[in-house]
Amino acid sequence: MADIEENDPIVGAADEAASRHQLTGLIGNSAPLPIWSHLDAMKDWLTRARQEAAQADRHGSAAAEWLLDNDYQIQRAILQIREDLPAEFYAKLPGLAEAGLRRPRIHQLAHAFLQASHLQVSLNIAVQFIDRYQKKLPLSIAETWAFPTMLRIVSLELLVTGFSRLFPQIAPPFQVDDTPGTSIAAIDDTECVARGIANLAVTATIQWNDFFDRTSRVETILKRDPAGIYARMDFETRDRYRHAVEQLAKQSGLPEWDVAQRALRQCHTTSETPSGHVGYWLVDAGRRLFADALDPRPWTFGSTMRRAASSWRSVCSRPAPRWACSLCPSDLVSRLVWRASPILAALHRAHAATCLDHQHNLRELARDPNHTASSPSQTGFQKGHPQGLRDRGRDARSPRPGVRRPPAAPAPRSAPPLQSRREPRIRASQRLGRRRYRDASHRHRDRSRADRRHRGPERALCGSQRPRSLSFAPSPTALQCGAGLLDGLGA
Repeated sequence: MADIEENDPIVGAADEAASRHQLTGLIGNSAPLPIWSHLDAMKDWLTRARQEAAQADRHGSAAAEWLLDNDYQIQRAILQIREDLPAEFYAKLPGLAEAGLRRPRIHQLAHAFLQASHLQVSLNIAVQFIDRYQKKLPLSIAETWAFPTMLRIVSLELLVTGFSRLFPQIAPPFQVDDTPGTSIAAIDDTECVARGIANLAVTATIQWNDFFDRTSRVETILKRDPAGIYARMDFETRDRYRHAVEQLAKQSGLPEWDVAQRALRQCHTTSETPSGHVGYWLVDAGRRLFADALDPRPWTFGSTMRRAASSWRSVCSRPAPRWACSLCPSDLVSRLVWRASPILAALHRAHAATCLDHQHNLRELARDPNHTASSPSQTGFQKGHPQGLRDRGRDARSPRPGVRRPPAAPAPRSAPPLQSRREPRIRASQRLGRRRYRDASHRHRDRSRADRRHRGPERALCGSQRPRSLSFAPSPTALQCGAGLLDGLGA
């Protein structure tokens, strides 16, 4: 069996590519591919190619017929590449320092696969090639997802190269540079056009989710979940777990397969049911502890900021006042404000109720016919004189009989008093209190009228002759607010 695998051209090509890439080495960021940078120019090239193919001679008639019959495949591939390979995703692909071109490794791997399979795309052959390659060099999650997109790119490169050789008057929209192991100079031009278009059609029919499940190293490791839950999840939920592995690997600087392996070992460290599932350490409450265990430098600036951001998100997600969480610089102060928020709310309600009671009492004094003064200081109420200045038989502001008061001198103009920051708030609260009291008095008046109509004139008369009480005792609203304050302090 081993001899058969060694003689298999797919296995041999995968081993050769892995050995060559090991010697070359990987780089963090790859250079943009020419075809990826000129996707918009591909549409103009396709229009000119169709016009030239319609007038093709016998030499290029076969390639022209392939192009005219399958131009929609090319248009669909261009749209699919633009959708599946944005700039943010392209930046995740590591490159090769081979020949100084810094091309993505998965792009070179797609070239090697098509050459080993004689320009034919098949799901089983692709799985066999990638599995053999990963025995020496594992691929990341992003590279595994980018493999079908790179197959489309390589197929378009074959198509454009072969068509440009058959029709030199049609300039290619990009320049294809051959690298070791990806040369297509020995392939027939018509074969390049035909196989390129056929591979685009086959690539669109393959279920690439199955390819990912069968070739991803991270997926293979996570399926060994001790709880047996991960293997029974749907694809979207498992994809969420894989994204968590990607984030943790990026934060810690470890390979993705190593992060998945450590998460699996973390599940075996405890026998409890929640922490025995791999999702507990990736997306649940154990993620923070697992991230701290992965970070080899636990007190760096980046790790400290990540932990602070994580604590911030956890505090702000609780039912606490949003303004309090935005003002607090740390998790401890946020927790204190969150605990004290019922007490602050009770104090605010008690203060508002006290203001309403005070305004209610002032209005009752103003409505009483026995009190004609405009303020408590003029009536002597605050000085302990119930009758005030009215017991003297005259108003203090009126002159004595037979004595003319000289005209008062105009008051000197002075600068307006400085207004504090709290005065607008106090005035606004007073206006709000007056508005609430007015609405309450209107409701009381309407209720009293309805009671008079139902109770009859005798009870209405008794009710109208009931004396008023000018008591400054706290209202039931203030008592309820005080009870809420005591409950908040006890909590």
